[in-house]
Amino acid sequence: MINQKLTEVANCAPLIKQMTGLDAAIAVWNTEGEVIAYFKSNKVNINFDVGYKDTDKNSNIHRVLRTGKPSYSKIPKEAFGQAFEGTATPIYDNGEIVGVVTYIYSSEVRDGIINNANALDESITNTNVSINSISENSITLSSNMNEIKTITDSIVDKVNDAIEIVTSIQQNAKLSNILALNASIESARAGEAGKGFAVVSDEMRKFSKASQEASDNISNSLNEITKSLREAKKHIDSSQEVVNNQATSINNLNSIFENVTETAKKTIDVCNKITCI
Repeated sequence: MINQKLTEVANCAPLIKQMTGLDAAIAVWNTEGEVIAYFKSNKVNINFDVGYKDTDKNSNIHRVLRTGKPSYSKIPKEAFGQAFEGTATPIYDNGEIVGVVTYIYSSEVRDGIINNANALDESITNTNVSINSISENSITLSSNMNEIKTITDSIVDKVNDAIEIVTSIQQNAKLSNILALNASIESARAGEAGKGFAVVSDEMRKFSKASQEASDNISNSLNEITKSLREAKKHIDSSQEVVNNQATSINNLNSIFENVTETAKKTIDVCNKITCI
């Protein structure tokens, strides 16, 4: 006669399969190691007919019957052509072991998760290496941009100083021209005695004109340089902002990948720790 507790467990087997969501094979065994109920799985190619008896006294079934301790085992693919794993749990009735229920499921799903998680972890690790390299290059680029900006600012300052000097030369040239004009007027008043002074005055006027033209040319060139430097500075500042934003984005992306890596590792750990359903 079949123990009532074993019948109750057998009646719950379909519900257990539904609750766990796995296409598992469930068998209920009596104390003789005989199958009294079996619920097959489409994904586990091992079947126990009702009435099948386990005669191996060292098997998992008999070990659980002897010790009263649940057992977890993983069967490699080489044994039955398919990797699967499962649990053997003792069934008690009023404190006495009356049988065992086994729950066997394919390792394919879990192994697939682990393999995918490992592949994801490796992929993310490689991506992190690339991101770190980009981040280091961005830091170097940012440093170089700052250095260029500093040099450009220094050149602009020096050009401004040169413009001030040229402006002073232009003012002196104008003053020299005025003095030469005054000297020319005075030499004309002096008549014959002022002819020598008139020659000097004329040379001063030529020198003043040449100085004015040269300083004008220099001033125009410096203004063009200043204009170009300001334009360059504007682009440098814009590039610097892009570099800074890129560095921030890389740091954020790196943080995201670190979180994904951690999640992948946790997934692997959880899968490896599964010993029962």
